[in-house]
Amino acid sequence: MRKIKKLLSLASVRATISTAILLIPILIGWMRWPWYVNSILLLLLGVMNAVWVYYERKKEHIRIEELLKLLVLSIWGREHSSHFRANVMMHDPKKDELKITYRYNMEGYIDRFLKIPSNVGCAGHAFTNKRPFYVDLTKVTHEKYLIDSRKVWKAMKSILSVPVFNPDNPDEVIGVLNVDSDLDIQTVKFNDESVIITVSAYADIIGKLLW
Repeated sequence: MRKIKKLLSLASVRATISTAILLIPILIGWMRWPWYVNSILLLLLGVMNAVWVYYERKKEHIRIEELLKLLVLSIWGREHSSHFRANVMMHDPKKDELKITYRYNMEGYIDRFLKIPSNVGCAGHAFTNKRPFYVDLTKVTHEKYLIDSRKVWKAMKSILSVPVFNPDNPDEVIGVLNVDSDLDIQTVKFNDESVIITVSAYADIIGKLLW
């Protein structure tokens, strides 16, 4: 029942149902209106459905990205927020890759649309092993984790990746929450248990919003 309610709450599903409600009677001849009336109704319905779906998607992005902003502000404060970026990489099972889908403070950066195989990078390590993982990039290079350093933020000195789990199946990882910084890991404390726990709590909330 929960899955059915969630399915019916999606704008795309409601749009499909509303289209069928109008289209089926027209096709089987219940509504004997002139062809141009049917065409106008279908056009208006198509526009309405497109707007419906667009604003649902836009609202979802804003909600997740506002949560990423809150994550950074709540842990490191507004005065240091410019040193941090955050994103959620969603897993594409067909391509078996992770893609940045939601982001905070990444506008204009080369890696804002980054896509990587699900087993590379700090994010890939967190995804594959189903546990948080951090990297001190003052001691190792991106290449150690099979990432081309030319394709990511050059100033990055530290990164923390936390798996995002399916709330209905705690063993299934659906994405990764990443936070990175141009400050060293001792300053940002990505290796501190309390920071990892807090970021993981945000990952759990994101999982519930996305699933």
